[in-house]
Amino acid sequence: MLLVSFRRDGTAVPTPLWFAPSGDMLYARSEADVGKVKRIRRDPRVLVAPCDGRGRPLGPPHDAHARVLASDEQLTAEALLAARYGLARRMLERVFFRGRQFAYIEVRLMPDPASQ
Repeated sequence: MLLVSFRRDGTAVPTPLWFAPSGDMLYARSEADVGKVKRIRRDPRVLVAPCDGRGRPLGPPHDAHARVLASDEQLTAEALLAARYGLARRMLERVFFRGRQFAYIEVRLMPDPASQ
């Protein structure tokens, strides 16, 4: 998915992320000290859109709210991501992300006002 968070000045910052759906929520993981995590902690307003592997949008964005999960909430998100991406994810993590700290992000899609 393409997650768009916003800087203090309102500039949109798009980032492609692997995600796992669960009900009306989407879960993703990112390194804990990166800009998107800091922006979400400051402002939960985000946009999400489908995208290809390079982050090129494949559909229109949807309004959403995101939050960084507390440590006691992360197990469910990790289980969903592990189940969805399996071996490919484990291999990438061993090569590129060994020893890094992560933050888990929960995204709740907002209702589309046009459909109400």
